[in-house]
Amino acid sequence: MIKLRIRPIVEGREYCSEIVLSEKPVSLLGDVDVEGGIVRGVGEISGKILVVPASVGSTVGSYVLYALSRNGKAPIAIVTSSIDPILATGAVIGDIPLYRLLEPWDKAKNMLRGVKEGCIVKGEYLVVG
Repeated sequence: MIKLRIRPIVEGREYCSEIVLSEKPVSLLGDVDVEGGIVRGVGEISGKILVVPASVGSTVGSYVLYALSRNGKAPIAIVTSSIDPILATGAVIGDIPLYRLLEPWDKAKNMLRGVKEGCIVKGEYLVVG
């Protein structure tokens, strides 16, 4: 079992779901299909735990997360190494739990490669394996 430390930014409950890992930062405006709940190069994120190093883009990114939520296509939670105001705002208005990964990104992504499912436990850990 692997436990990665996380810190809640937008709190949620405990979740167990499929993990979707993006090894590259995600552009909320350019990489996300709001209608399909799909991130280019990553796949479907609807109802899954999305793990990304960071998000990139402009203020419209907040509305992309909100639109995903309204369409029922949002991830169940987002775990990221880098929190920016756009991502945090989008998580708040979209009611999407957001967690900062406290482990070094390279270590975490290597541990998560090939992992299918995981759980967010007590808002303190992403547990896999």
